[in-house]
Amino acid sequence: AIDIKVIFTVYCIIVCCIAAHDIEFAVNVMVVADQLLMSRLKQICESLIVSQLTLDNVTQVYQLASTYNTLQLKVISASADTSAYLV
Repeated sequence: AIDIKVIFTVYCIIVCCIAAHDIEFAVNVMVVADQLLMSRLKQICESLIVSQLTLDNVTQVYQLASTYNTLQLKVISASADTSAYLV
């Protein structure tokens, strides 16, 4: 059995790394969170990705959103008025 303290420690490290605005890491964590059904961690990753949305990456983000069924990313990246979210 896995110790809950170990899981919590790993979770905290992941959240701290995501908070450092590492988009590639956030995407990778979101994929794993999706696979492990860790919805809150997936939402945290989505929020970071949304905060880093640009005209250059909006298409990639939409594809990512479609692949991993991330509602927040899909709505914002598909929106006709994304200018409010773009960096």
